[in-house]
Amino acid sequence: MRTAALVASTWLGLAIALSLSQENRDEFTIYKRANDSDFFPFPANKSSIVSESTQPPDAPSQNLTVGVSTITINGQIPRKFIETKCDAGKKLKITNAWGEANLLAKAQTTFNLGYNYDIPHTQWLGKNWNDQSSWIPWRYNYRKLIGDNFRRLSQVFSDNAQSGEYIYWYCYDYADMCTGGVQAYSWDSIGTFWSNHYTVFCQPFYDRQNLGDQIAKYANNVQQQKVMENFQLSRGQIMFHEVWHYKNLVSSPRTDDYAYQAQPVWDLAKGKGRGTSWSYVNADSYALDGVAIYVQQHYRSSMSPVPWRELANLDATAAAVVSQPPADTAIAKTFGDQLPPGWVAPTSSDPDLSVWVELHLGDQPALVSSLAAPQSTPTPTPAPQPDKNLCHGISGDYWVMSRDVAVGNAKDFCGQTDQTKTYNMGSVNQLELSVKKLGDDQKGPKDSPDCAARFQNVVIDGCDGTDKLNNPHNYKFGSTLTTGDGWEYKMTPLAKQVNEVSCDVSYKFWYDAVEIRGKNFPDAKLGANGEGLHDQLSGCGDVTKWKFEQTSDDCCFQWFASGQLPIGTKACVGHAVQSAGASGDDNCHGPGKRDVNGTNCIDNWPGYGDNSRHVFRNDTQVKRGSIPALPGYRDQSTYVFRNGRKTTR
Repeated sequence: MRTAALVASTWLGLAIALSLSQENRDEFTIYKRANDSDFFPFPANKSSIVSESTQPPDAPSQNLTVGVSTITINGQIPRKFIETKCDAGKKLKITNAWGEANLLAKAQTTFNLGYNYDIPHTQWLGKNWNDQSSWIPWRYNYRKLIGDNFRRLSQVFSDNAQSGEYIYWYCYDYADMCTGGVQAYSWDSIGTFWSNHYTVFCQPFYDRQNLGDQIAKYANNVQQQKVMENFQLSRGQIMFHEVWHYKNLVSSPRTDDYAYQAQPVWDLAKGKGRGTSWSYVNADSYALDGVAIYVQQHYRSSMSPVPWRELANLDATAAAVVSQPPADTAIAKTFGDQLPPGWVAPTSSDPDLSVWVELHLGDQPALVSSLAAPQSTPTPTPAPQPDKNLCHGISGDYWVMSRDVAVGNAKDFCGQTDQTKTYNMGSVNQLELSVKKLGDDQKGPKDSPDCAARFQNVVIDGCDGTDKLNNPHNYKFGSTLTTGDGWEYKMTPLAKQVNEVSCDVSYKFWYDAVEIRGKNFPDAKLGANGEGLHDQLSGCGDVTKWKFEQTSDDCCFQWFASGQLPIGTKACVGHAVQSAGASGDDNCHGPGKRDVNGTNCIDNWPGYGDNSRHVFRNDTQVKRGSIPALPGYRDQSTYVFRNGRKTTR
């Protein structure tokens, strides 16, 4: 009886957990995958693409403002109201902040070919931001949750949000909550047919710079552009932060303020809190993610800005010249669905226009005309040309085996004056690096700005560093980067990586013994651990005794595989090997039964005779039939893998 009750209780608990998990997942609508979407920032980051531009669609140099100059606000959906008690200066600062938040939203939700969104998303939203659903009830589908939030954000700033949404902006703090460094605070009133979203902007908000002021301040300082503290708080960023609080209009579930400002938000994403499980419901995580993307794209920088304390781990050169920014006393506050103490909010979807002024496109000129001249008017400069990174693509016979070797070569190259230099002569990592200033033959790598970082982040890692399917071993195929400031950076692999295979099928009366060695098979076909080859061999019959191992110490091949198949499968193995990426079938063709006399196999090559055999790590020796050989293998011993045992005649 007790056992039955225990079983029933266990099943009931599991059913409830599954139900709650499913309810949570069903709250959000399905969205398209990245390659089917016009807005969703999860790029395939294929190496064959050409990055035409790393800027947002709206050129920041033309849309960001300095001082209190105007930005046109969006139209009718959602409807936006400003308190009539706000003076003209505060109204303009609020509308300008909305315009800058619009630019941040576009940078965050517009997919630009060639830009690696995974880096800032991982830094600010945690490494699991792109995880998909699981059958485990407590595992969230973060890709879907975050993706739906991005979709709703994009709709809000494109006037395509759902109807019945109203935003109210207050200039005065009637509840006396603007204390202790609070910049603004928000709450929601969610109804069946209409919902209100409220934000009170505190005096410190009006005293801050626009994001445009900050962008102009560091326009000529490449190293300061990499420090998030320089951009973490502006009127545009604060508005963007508050928008991320708007429940169901943007965030679902509603975001809170678990961490605020650059370093705490970074730490939250890195798991010193709980990583993505907390970051995806933290407003400033989304806000700083958008700022990071926008700032990098605006400056065409080699990296997105990070907290000053983290800079030394990512760019030692920048860290050495950038001093620690002063601490900011700003704090965040939010009330969720609860009204602030003593607050009386609108109770109708049709607000009293004696209290509120609705913002329309046509209202902007009158609003602007009532203001004094801008506080500062910088001299306009022509918009620079966008960067173009022409990737060589994950194809062909030429690539660099070691990414770290290439990065080390780039750092050495950027510290000297030769415009072109070849490294690693005669090795699998042989490559050529070049840098030139277009229109000035006298300048070389030592003169180029951000040389090592541009090589590492764009030329080396910007093309093929995240393609786990087609390039799991992270080989480097190179690219040619032409920057907007007139520099050309180029890496050209020079080592031809020849595709070779050694294949043998030996008749063993009850089965066929299969032994295959390979070199430079396409990773997408072979698989990171031979799974692609195994799948192809499975088409010949049931594969038993399967073994696969990388052979980094082998002079001539990169991996070894063995297994057993039904008899008569020799020709089939040859076809399978070619389907897995081999350039030919070697000895795996013809009748399945072994021709003992006059074999055309490789038993007679040094090191591969019948009395010696490959030994897998921690496995017992198994006598083999015949395998091919190449010069460099001794007659009296066979190749022994790491931690394996060597046998002799």
